[in-house]
Amino acid sequence: MVTYLLLAGLLVTLLPSTLATSLYSRDRQAFGLCYEEDCLSAHFSYNPYGCHGPSKWKLVTPCWHECGGKRQSPVNIKTEHTHYMPHSLLHFHNLCTRVPGKIRNNGHSPHFSTDARIISLTNVPLRGSDEYIFEEIHFHIGKREEKGSEHSIDGDFYPMEAHMVFYNDKYKDIGAAKSKRDGLVVIGVMAEINDDEDEENPQQTYFNRGYQPSKLDLNKACPCVGKSDDCYRKYCRCRLKNARIMSTLMEKYFYTVREYVPPKNNGTRDFVQLTEFISPVDVLPYDWSFYMYDGSLTTPPCYQTVRWIVMRCPIRISLEAFNMYKLVQDVHNVPLVTNGLRRPIQRQFMPVYRNFHWGNIGEETPYCPDEQ
Repeated sequence: MVTYLLLAGLLVTLLPSTLATSLYSRDRQAFGLCYEEDCLSAHFSYNPYGCHGPSKWKLVTPCWHECGGKRQSPVNIKTEHTHYMPHSLLHFHNLCTRVPGKIRNNGHSPHFSTDARIISLTNVPLRGSDEYIFEEIHFHIGKREEKGSEHSIDGDFYPMEAHMVFYNDKYKDIGAAKSKRDGLVVIGVMAEINDDEDEENPQQTYFNRGYQPSKLDLNKACPCVGKSDDCYRKYCRCRLKNARIMSTLMEKYFYTVREYVPPKNNGTRDFVQLTEFISPVDVLPYDWSFYMYDGSLTTPPCYQTVRWIVMRCPIRISLEAFNMYKLVQDVHNVPLVTNGLRRPIQRQFMPVYRNFHWGNIGEETPYCPDEQ
């Protein structure tokens, strides 16, 4: 039986894509009522026990077969096994310029987005001179606060994870870019929850509430000077940034879009225009050191076209914003937090790189003056 499965997998790999899709389709047709030949009519969920859950995404419709690929995200970043890659910092253009924004609840998460092609990203590792346009910011949470991020670092999770999505400007829009090999860059930022009412207490920016992945120390008090990389990895961490602007936006607008509104007959969705402007700076940490790997979208169709930039340092989101997220509903009008909004960790086949030496961690990146 095992030999048969291996040969079948090899056959699918060698067949033309159209025939391979046909074979996949026959498998999916046995999937019953959950199978949908029309990709546009298919839907997914995070319910691990349902036939639309994460482990079944690759079977729901032919267009989602990449959800079973070998470059899937999210992954567990094992810091000990990351490879140092000499690389300067990411370059943002017009980062300190705030742009008009809008928000919608697509039934899977609320998304802040913009139509302004003003803020962009260059100097992306191994993407040459390509320029990427800022498109949106969204967050992932879990059923439980201690396991809400999609990526994990050394097996540890954060309560939330922010994703900033950028698409290659050689394509008309994100819809055209997302299936292209060089189409997308997503910056992931881990987020902790600020449940301290005194946000202005400066000491609060240097430690967390005890989540395992951080173990924050004062940068100047790092006990690892002159010691091994392993010491730096475990004990010298980051100065936390309170993401006050983003927290305020989440508190205000997640309540506004808490109910899911289906698309119109022509497939378009209504957006709520923000009265405030947005920027990636709203969720960027103080320290821009990062991990990088080639992966995929973490939702169907799971295109394996994403250059992932996972920031080493987290930010802090207000407790009120986190609680407001729990009220947002999915396509079945069930609170999103019921099943969480995080795909389980995928098998890691691709190498993970980092742009920093362990001995240099704690070096912060100066950017918009108001954010310091």
